[in-house]
Amino acid sequence: MFWPVFLISLVLDQISKLIAAAYLETDLNSGISFGWLSELSSETMTVLLVFLAIAIAYLLKKEWRRHPAIYGLFWAGVISNLLDRIFFGGVIDWISLPYLEIKNNLADFYLFISLILLLIKEFKGRYEG
Repeated sequence: MFWPVFLISLVLDQISKLIAAAYLETDLNSGISFGWLSELSSETMTVLLVFLAIAIAYLLKKEWRRHPAIYGLFWAGVISNLLDRIFFGGVIDWISLPYLEIKNNLADFYLFISLILLLIKEFKGRYEG
């Protein structure tokens, strides 16, 4: 279940960014969440995030088997945003959030949703068994 979720989510995010760039107002976020660390160069940020992704992959490799669909969604978000950084120097954000002066993209929502689902599963497992 990991690979289908990963590939479909990755392709959807990349296509949505291409369409948004052609028809909507987009922002290129060179930082991380909410533009934090945007003062770092694009290359430095990309290298740091690649190393962080590798570390997370190594630390969580056993967990992938327990929740493959959730991790497929998580890694689609990570890889899609890393591809943006490599090819565009930042992440393409296009979804305006109501009442906030920030924009996100589908990959950001993938990350958020997958982390919430993992927390729910973790808490559910601790209190059920």
